[in-house]
Amino acid sequence: MGRTRAGDGFTLFELIIVICVVAVVGSVVLERFLRYQEYAERTAMEQTIAAMRSALALRASAHLVKGGLEGLPALENENPFGWLAQVPGNYRGEIPDAGEVELTPGSWYFDLKTRQLVYVPRLVRFFEPGPGGKAEIRFRTVARIGSGQAGVRGASFREVSELTVRPVEAYAWRSEP
Repeated sequence: MGRTRAGDGFTLFELIIVICVVAVVGSVVLERFLRYQEYAERTAMEQTIAAMRSALALRASAHLVKGGLEGLPALENENPFGWLAQVPGNYRGEIPDAGEVELTPGSWYFDLKTRQLVYVPRLVRFFEPGPGGKAEIRFRTVARIGSGQAGVRGASFREVSELTVRPVEAYAWRSEP
């Protein structure tokens, strides 16, 4: 009697089909993994900035309690990493001029020359830099005092018009390639 087909195992054609299906599924999974990895980096960067904004509000409050609004503009020249209770592990310190050195991807720096925070993304597949075209994001502290409004009996008072840590130029992380 002859052998049945069930005992023969895979044919070469079936094996090729299985390999193709596994390759397609693997490439889709890898693409998603890389996307989520970059998304996680962006989220970590945004959380660091959010912590700095909160710390800035606390510093501004301390200035207001001690001496009014006069000391507020000086916050623009401070290194925001000095305000944090815990500095992130990827903070590399203060550098004299970030434009003059090769910056490590995935790290934060404080540029002493421009008084700006610099973040250099490690993963840039979905990152779109600003008009400067460099794969870095620069932030600066803004602490401005406005003229305020007229109060009771016509007396005017001054107020904080802007208090934030914001990007120097626009940037984006695309949702999809």
